[in-house]
Amino acid sequence: VTEIVMTGVADTRAADARSALAIQPGQPFLPGTEGETRRRLERFYLDRGFRSAAVRSNVKTDRNGGNVLTLSVAEGPVSIVNAVAVTGLDATKPGVADGAITLKPGQPAGQQAVSETQKRLYGLGVFRSAVVNFEPATKAQAADAASTPVDMTVSLEEARRYQLRYGVQLSNQYGPVLDDFTSAIGVAGDIRDRNFLGRAFTLGASTRLEKNLQSLRAQFSLPPLL
Repeated sequence: VTEIVMTGVADTRAADARSALAIQPGQPFLPGTEGETRRRLERFYLDRGFRSAAVRSNVKTDRNGGNVLTLSVAEGPVSIVNAVAVTGLDATKPGVADGAITLKPGQPAGQQAVSETQKRLYGLGVFRSAVVNFEPATKAQAADAASTPVDMTVSLEEARRYQLRYGVQLSNQYGPVLDDFTSAIGVAGDIRDRNFLGRAFTLGASTRLEKNLQSLRAQFSLPPLL
Protein backbone atom coordinates (compact mmCIF):
# COMPACT_ATOMS: atom_id res chain seq x y z
CA VAL A 1 0.00 0.00 0.00
CA THR A 2 1.61 3.26 -1.09
CA GLU A 3 -1.22 5.66 -0.28
CA ILE A 4 -4.62 5.71 1.46
CA VAL A 5 -7.07 8.37 0.33
CA MET A 6 -10.34 9.09 2.17
CA THR A 7 -13.01 11.39 0.83
CA GLY A 8 -16.29 12.54 2.37
CA VAL A 9 -15.03 12.28 5.96
CA ALA A 10 -15.64 15.28 8.20
CA ASP A 11 -12.50 16.95 9.53
CA THR A 12 -13.56 16.31 13.14
CA ARG A 13 -13.61 12.55 12.48
CA ALA A 14 -10.76 12.23 10.00
CA ALA A 15 -8.05 11.28 12.51
CA ASP A 16 -10.19 8.69 14.31
CA ALA A 17 -11.45 7.26 11.02
CA ARG A 18 -7.94 6.81 9.69
CA SER A 19 -6.89 5.15 12.93
CA ALA A 20 -9.83 2.74 12.66
CA LEU A 21 -8.55 1.48 9.30
CA ALA A 22 -5.71 -0.37 11.08
CA ILE A 23 -3.54 -0.10 7.95
CA GLN A 24 -0.86 2.36 6.92
CA PRO A 25 1.13 3.07 3.76
CA GLY A 26 4.06 0.72 3.46
CA GLN A 27 2.22 -2.37 4.66
CA PRO A 28 1.69 -5.37 2.33
CA PHE A 29 -1.50 -5.32 0.30
CA LEU A 30 -2.79 -8.86 0.88
CA PRO A 31 -5.88 -10.55 -0.62
CA GLY A 32 -8.93 -9.28 1.24
CA THR A 33 -7.23 -6.10 2.48
CA GLU A 34 -9.60 -3.83 0.56
CA GLY A 35 -12.77 -5.47 1.87
CA GLU A 36 -11.52 -5.72 5.44
CA THR A 37 -10.47 -2.07 5.47
CA ARG A 38 -13.84 -0.99 4.10
CA ARG A 39 -15.68 -3.02 6.76
CA ARG A 40 -13.59 -1.46 9.54
CA LEU A 41 -14.55 2.02 8.34
CA GLU A 42 -18.21 1.02 8.10
CA ARG A 43 -18.07 -0.30 11.67
CA PHE A 44 -16.42 2.94 12.78
CA TYR A 45 -19.40 4.94 11.54
CA LEU A 46 -21.95 2.42 12.81
CA ASP A 47 -20.50 2.55 16.32
CA ARG A 48 -20.97 6.33 16.30
CA GLY A 49 -24.60 6.24 15.25
CA PHE A 50 -24.21 6.86 11.49
CA ARG A 51 -26.52 3.98 10.64
CA SER A 52 -27.03 5.08 7.02
CA ALA A 53 -23.36 5.74 6.24
CA ALA A 54 -22.09 4.14 3.03
CA VAL A 55 -18.47 3.37 2.18
CA ARG A 56 -17.11 2.56 -1.27
CA SER A 57 -13.56 1.39 -1.92
CA ASN A 58 -11.33 1.33 -4.97
CA VAL A 59 -7.75 0.23 -5.64
CA LYS A 60 -5.51 1.55 -8.37
CA THR A 61 -1.90 0.77 -9.28
CA ASP A 62 0.51 3.68 -9.39
CA ARG A 63 3.57 4.12 -11.63
CA ASN A 64 5.81 2.14 -9.32
CA GLY A 65 3.49 -0.84 -9.07
CA GLY A 66 2.16 0.10 -5.63
CA ASN A 67 -1.50 0.16 -4.62
CA VAL A 68 -3.45 3.34 -3.92
CA LEU A 69 -6.50 2.55 -1.75
CA THR A 70 -9.33 5.06 -2.01
CA LEU A 71 -12.26 5.07 0.42
CA SER A 72 -15.25 7.26 -0.46
CA VAL A 73 -17.67 7.91 2.39
CA ALA A 74 -21.24 9.21 2.34
CA GLU A 75 -21.70 9.88 6.04
CA GLY A 76 -25.35 10.80 6.12
CA PRO A 77 -27.00 12.03 9.33
CA VAL A 78 -26.24 10.61 12.76
CA SER A 79 -29.17 8.71 14.29
CA ILE A 80 -30.19 10.06 17.69
CA VAL A 81 -32.35 7.97 20.01
CA ASN A 82 -35.70 9.71 20.48
CA ALA A 83 -37.51 7.13 22.64
CA VAL A 84 -36.93 3.62 23.98
CA ALA A 85 -39.65 0.95 24.11
CA VAL A 86 -39.30 -2.49 25.68
CA THR A 87 -41.55 -5.39 24.67
CA GLY A 88 -41.84 -9.02 25.73
CA LEU A 89 -41.77 -8.55 29.51
CA ASP A 90 -44.02 -10.95 31.38
CA ALA A 91 -42.58 -11.92 34.75
CA THR A 92 -39.69 -9.43 34.75
CA LYS A 93 -40.12 -6.00 36.29
CA PRO A 94 -39.67 -3.18 33.73
CA GLY A 95 -37.09 -1.48 35.92
CA VAL A 96 -34.81 -4.52 35.75
CA ALA A 97 -34.68 -4.41 31.96
CA ASP A 98 -34.43 -0.61 31.86
CA GLY A 99 -31.41 -0.72 34.15
CA ALA A 100 -29.55 -2.96 31.70
CA ILE A 101 -30.20 -0.72 28.68
CA THR A 102 -27.23 1.58 28.19
CA LEU A 103 -28.68 3.57 25.26
CA LYS A 104 -30.81 6.47 26.44
CA PRO A 105 -32.83 9.13 24.60
CA GLY A 106 -30.62 11.89 23.23
CA GLN A 107 -27.63 9.60 22.59
CA PRO A 108 -26.31 8.44 19.20
CA ALA A 109 -27.68 5.03 18.19
CA GLY A 110 -24.26 3.41 18.01
CA GLN A 111 -23.84 -0.31 17.42
CA GLN A 112 -21.26 -0.68 20.18
CA ALA A 113 -23.79 0.60 22.70
CA VAL A 114 -26.34 -1.83 21.25
CA SER A 115 -23.94 -4.74 21.78
CA GLU A 116 -23.28 -3.62 25.36
CA THR A 117 -27.02 -3.42 26.02
CA GLN A 118 -27.55 -6.94 24.71
CA LYS A 119 -24.63 -8.24 26.77
CA ARG A 120 -26.08 -6.74 29.96
CA LEU A 121 -29.56 -8.09 29.24
CA TYR A 122 -28.29 -11.61 28.62
CA GLY A 123 -26.17 -11.29 31.76
CA LEU A 124 -29.33 -11.06 33.86
CA GLY A 125 -29.93 -14.73 33.06
CA VAL A 126 -33.67 -14.37 32.47
CA PHE A 127 -33.80 -13.61 28.73
CA ARG A 128 -33.26 -16.08 25.92
CA SER A 129 -33.49 -13.40 23.23
CA ALA A 130 -32.73 -9.66 23.17
CA VAL A 131 -33.09 -7.88 19.81
CA VAL A 132 -32.62 -4.12 19.31
CA ASN A 133 -34.20 -2.36 16.33
CA PHE A 134 -34.36 1.26 15.20
CA GLU A 135 -37.12 2.95 13.24
CA PRO A 136 -37.44 6.56 12.05
CA ALA A 137 -39.26 8.70 14.60
CA THR A 138 -41.99 10.19 12.44
CA LYS A 139 -43.43 12.34 15.23
CA ALA A 140 -40.13 13.92 16.28
CA GLN A 141 -38.17 16.67 14.60
CA ALA A 142 -34.42 16.60 14.10
CA ALA A 143 -32.36 19.12 16.03
CA ASP A 144 -30.40 19.94 12.87
CA ALA A 145 -29.76 18.68 9.35
CA ALA A 146 -26.84 16.54 10.53
CA SER A 147 -29.01 14.30 12.73
CA THR A 148 -32.17 12.25 12.48
CA PRO A 149 -34.34 10.99 15.37
CA VAL A 150 -35.01 7.25 15.68
CA ASP A 151 -37.19 5.21 17.99
CA MET A 152 -35.47 2.27 19.63
CA THR A 153 -37.34 -0.98 20.35
CA VAL A 154 -35.88 -3.69 22.57
CA SER A 155 -37.70 -6.96 21.88
CA LEU A 156 -37.17 -9.46 24.70
CA GLU A 157 -38.09 -13.10 25.08
CA GLU A 158 -37.97 -14.48 28.59
CA ALA A 159 -36.44 -17.85 29.33
CA ARG A 160 -38.38 -20.50 31.21
CA ARG A 161 -38.71 -19.17 34.72
CA TYR A 162 -38.93 -22.38 36.73
CA GLN A 163 -36.40 -25.18 36.39
CA LEU A 164 -36.81 -28.68 37.82
CA ARG A 165 -34.07 -31.28 37.70
CA TYR A 166 -34.15 -34.71 39.26
CA GLY A 167 -32.20 -37.92 39.17
CA VAL A 168 -31.90 -41.47 40.48
CA GLN A 169 -28.63 -43.01 41.65
CA LEU A 170 -27.83 -46.69 42.20
CA SER A 171 -24.70 -47.57 44.18
CA ASN A 172 -23.14 -50.82 45.34
CA GLN A 173 -20.31 -51.53 47.73
CA TYR A 174 -18.27 -54.48 49.05
CA GLY A 175 -18.03 -54.88 52.78
CA PRO A 176 -15.11 -56.18 54.88
CA VAL A 177 -15.85 -59.64 53.55
CA LEU A 178 -16.00 -60.07 49.77
CA ASP A 179 -19.31 -61.84 50.05
CA ASP A 180 -20.71 -58.86 51.96
CA PHE A 181 -22.15 -56.94 49.01
CA THR A 182 -24.69 -54.18 49.53
CA SER A 183 -26.53 -51.96 47.10
CA ALA A 184 -28.54 -48.82 47.66
CA ILE A 185 -30.70 -46.48 45.66
CA GLY A 186 -30.87 -42.72 46.06
CA VAL A 187 -32.87 -39.85 44.63
CA ALA A 188 -32.08 -36.16 44.15
CA GLY A 189 -34.15 -33.16 43.13
CA ASP A 190 -33.46 -29.49 42.44
CA ILE A 191 -36.02 -26.74 41.80
CA ARG A 192 -35.23 -23.13 40.99
CA ASP A 193 -37.04 -19.87 40.33
CA ARG A 194 -34.64 -18.00 38.03
CA ASN A 195 -36.65 -14.76 38.12
CA PHE A 196 -37.70 -14.46 41.76
CA LEU A 197 -39.95 -11.45 42.38
CA GLY A 198 -39.43 -10.51 38.72
CA ARG A 199 -36.02 -9.00 39.56
CA ALA A 200 -33.72 -11.61 37.97
CA PHE A 201 -32.90 -13.07 41.39
CA THR A 202 -32.46 -16.84 41.65
CA LEU A 203 -34.08 -18.78 44.47
CA GLY A 204 -33.73 -22.54 44.67
CA ALA A 205 -33.73 -25.63 46.85
CA SER A 206 -32.37 -29.12 46.36
CA THR A 207 -32.50 -32.37 48.29
CA ARG A 208 -30.66 -35.67 48.16
CA LEU A 209 -31.80 -38.88 49.83
CA GLU A 210 -29.72 -42.04 50.08
CA LYS A 211 -29.43 -44.91 52.52
CA ASN A 212 -26.93 -43.18 54.80
CA LEU A 213 -27.15 -39.62 53.55
CA GLN A 214 -29.84 -36.98 53.60
CA SER A 215 -29.12 -33.40 52.58
CA LEU A 216 -31.04 -30.20 51.92
CA ARG A 217 -29.59 -27.10 50.29
CA ALA A 218 -30.98 -23.65 49.57
CA GLN A 219 -29.67 -21.12 47.06
CA PHE A 220 -30.19 -17.40 46.57
CA SER A 221 -28.25 -15.29 44.06
CA LEU A 222 -28.38 -11.70 42.84
CA PRO A 223 -26.99 -11.52 39.26
CA PRO A 224 -28.13 -7.90 38.65
CA LEU A 225 -26.18 -6.69 41.71
CA LEU A 226 -23.17 -9.00 41.76
